[in-house]
Amino acid sequence: MRAIQLVSFLVLATVGATAATSAMAVAAAPSPAAVASRLANVKRLLEVSSAARQVEASGSEAAMAAREKAREFYAIALTAYNSGDLALADEMLTLATRTMFEAVRMAGSPQAVIDKKRKDYENFNESITALRQALGRVAQEKGRTQRAEEISRQLDPILAEAQRLAAEGRHDEGREKLGVAYQILKGAIVELRDGDTLVKPVQFATKAEEYQYELGRNETLVLLFQVMAGEKVTPETLERVINEANSARASAASLAAGGDYEGGIATLDRSSRGIGRELNRAGVFIPM
Repeated sequence: MRAIQLVSFLVLATVGATAATSAMAVAAAPSPAAVASRLANVKRLLEVSSAARQVEASGSEAAMAAREKAREFYAIALTAYNSGDLALADEMLTLATRTMFEAVRMAGSPQAVIDKKRKDYENFNESITALRQALGRVAQEKGRTQRAEEISRQLDPILAEAQRLAAEGRHDEGREKLGVAYQILKGAIVELRDGDTLVKPVQFATKAEEYQYELGRNETLVLLFQVMAGEKVTPETLERVINEANSARASAASLAAGGDYEGGIATLDRSSRGIGRELNRAGVFIPM
């Protein structure tokens, strides 16, 4: 009798536990309305939230790749929802959310984004300064200093506005103004250069003077390459040409410091001729 009672108790307990588990599963299943709401929320997170803006502004390839992965999870969730698979949709939305938060982590803190924008602005501004110096050198060589002064007067208010925007923390807008200045400088250098060579004067008073000329010529050619050919070559080629020129100038400086101006001049001349060849390959004819 006791054995029968014990078996009955175990059977009832097992049935009760199974029923409780089934009830929990039913309660845990997401409703269509709940999934629809999550779809809308996750869509906002991925596309228009402050987190999305932070990822976009960071410039981090890893962060943007993670965001794309989150978008893929979202697309699977949407397809699953439309086909009635609410459990899969809910699971994919969870993955999309987690992945987007990982993207935000990769993007860095909001302050890091601000610092990057500031640094990008400063780097661009330094490039503009270097281009203005190159314009001055080219104008002097071509006897067009008056034209260079006209261009400078055109640039001054644009650059002043860029500086004002940057001072207010509006670095993106400041970079847009610098972009306008860049286009003006690019056109002006092409105009003054006009496909002509960097003609070397026949006589120099000293080898030191000739060395200084070759140094300026090399720097000008690098800037011309960046401005006139930079959009026509791969980033790898652009980086290689710049690095090789930097290395040549460092070697020339070492030779000149030891009094070997002839060696420094020859080193710079080889570098400049190499840049000229790269310009020609890019379709910019600069006879050397």
